[in-house]
Amino acid sequence: MHSSPRFLLPAVALLGVVLFASCGDSTAPPRATTIQLSTAAVALDALTATQQLTATVLDQDGVPLSGASVTWASLTPGVATVNPTGLVTAVTNGSAQVTASSGSASGTVSVVVAQVPVAPVIVSGDAQSGTIGTQLAQPLQVRAVDRLGNPMAGRAVAFVVTSGSGSVGTPSMTSGVDGLASSTWTIGSNTTVAQIVSVSVTGSLALTSMTATALAGPPSTLALAPTNSGNGQTSPLGLAVPIRPAVVLNDALGNGVAGATVTFAITGGGGSVTGASAMTNAVGVATVGSWVLGPSVGANTLQATFAALTPVVFTATAILDPCTAAGAPAIVLGQTINGTLASTDCTANETTHYDLFRLDIATPTTVILAMNADFDAWLKLYNGTTGVLIEEHDDIIPGVNQNSRIVRLLPAGPYLIRARSFDPGQFGTYALSVVQAQPGVPAVITMNAGTAQVVAPNTAVPVAPSVTVRDDLGDPVVGAQVTFEIVPTVGSITGAVATTNSSGVATLGSWTLAAGANVLSATVASTMTVSGNPMMFSASGNTSTAGFNIDLKFQGLPTLAQLNAFRSAATRWETILTNDLPNQPVVLTAGQCNGPGMNEPVDDLVIYVLL
Repeated sequence: MHSSPRFLLPAVALLGVVLFASCGDSTAPPRATTIQLSTAAVALDALTATQQLTATVLDQDGVPLSGASVTWASLTPGVATVNPTGLVTAVTNGSAQVTASSGSASGTVSVVVAQVPVAPVIVSGDAQSGTIGTQLAQPLQVRAVDRLGNPMAGRAVAFVVTSGSGSVGTPSMTSGVDGLASSTWTIGSNTTVAQIVSVSVTGSLALTSMTATALAGPPSTLALAPTNSGNGQTSPLGLAVPIRPAVVLNDALGNGVAGATVTFAITGGGGSVTGASAMTNAVGVATVGSWVLGPSVGANTLQATFAALTPVVFTATAILDPCTAAGAPAIVLGQTINGTLASTDCTANETTHYDLFRLDIATPTTVILAMNADFDAWLKLYNGTTGVLIEEHDDIIPGVNQNSRIVRLLPAGPYLIRARSFDPGQFGTYALSVVQAQPGVPAVITMNAGTAQVVAPNTAVPVAPSVTVRDDLGDPVVGAQVTFEIVPTVGSITGAVATTNSSGVATLGSWTLAAGANVLSATVASTMTVSGNPMMFSASGNTSTAGFNIDLKFQGLPTLAQLNAFRSAATRWETILTNDLPNQPVVLTAGQCNGPGMNEPVDDLVIYVLL
């Protein structure tokens, strides 16, 4: 049997269909669909300011297209331009749009150009000079600019005087198309005050300062220069005065006139000057080079002149050299000289500086030379005729009292006293006194015995208090009257008035103590001021010295109320602080620890009470 051929064709046809379907199954090519920009908005604060933009091209699947080209364009190129790489540049103030496109895809960036002012730039008028109270020749001119220096029109510019009390003609004005603004300036009336105008532009806190120099007006007065003590000096004849005379040339408002020539000339006493033609400095002061006094003792005069103004006259007194016997100033018995030792004082034959004084003694006299100083003093006494050293003295109490004192019987004749310091470079004030000694007259009272005793209440102290009285030569005074006194009702005494014996000692009859702190004073009668007068004694009425003990040493006789207040306080602390401390010997000279001196054992605390 034969098969029918009609079955073959449909099979071929079916195969063709299958093949066709297989060839048509392909993927669509990528295409630019979206542009992604680096920013959506740009703000530029100055003309020619730039900002770089970037664009990323994405396909339909959001995948960046590699190598896709981007075209940049500005829709408002008069405000801002953009170059082919996306760099935006400000052209003028306003708003613009910049687009980026690639194929059918595009993106837009908003651009705003708005200049922001900075400190105005000075164009002219700065650093001028002008006479006080006048308008400067050149106006002050500035330019309002942005940070890149581009002019800013229509901006309010303020001119304000911030120093010098001057004034501006136009406090505020609007900048022109070129950014310029200007004002006049009348400077103040004081040459010593800085002249400053501050300029600002609305929209900026930054300031620009413009300065000027105020020049004095025409010279009006000539006067002694402030702080110059060149008038009324005293100096050795033939030598220059230590302080050079100076004058000040002022205008009518008291401003110093600089750059003017003042002439100095000798008008009396002889002598000479250097630098007679002196130019005034920035504050109007002119100073002579030097003024050497004439060859004779007496008055000298120097005159300063300028044009027709009233001259200034300086006077000085020429004296003999104060570092010589002939020129040394005199000091007399009973006199105290308050002086100052300085680096300008005498130095001949000494390692330190000194002041020299002449003392003339008419009849043989015992004198006391005393030098009290705020430095370590040293006195020297010389024969005024031969120059031979008679005696010298350093410390009254070595290392403690550094004042000096010489006591000596001097025959009639001239003497020289050198008041100096112990070490070089020691300077300061001092008081030098010369007094005639008064033998037998009480000058010093000191404690002899009987203080700081402790006995039971209503019991007399075993050692009667006593004092020693000496004269200013240090010798005991015989027959001086000493009066002892206690606080009324606090204890009792006998023999309250005592007379010094051959050793200068006066002794109280007896002293019976009351309970607690007791105080006794001893006062010597004298025609002189007595050092240590009155002398104070302290004692304690106590049944035992066990426990903590407080010794009150009054530096004057207290009232009953004062004594009771301190006694109560001491008693309270003695009940609180109960442990006894070992007695300690204490030796203090007068002045140490701000006390009157001490040489006794301490048990356990001593309090000095100053009234």
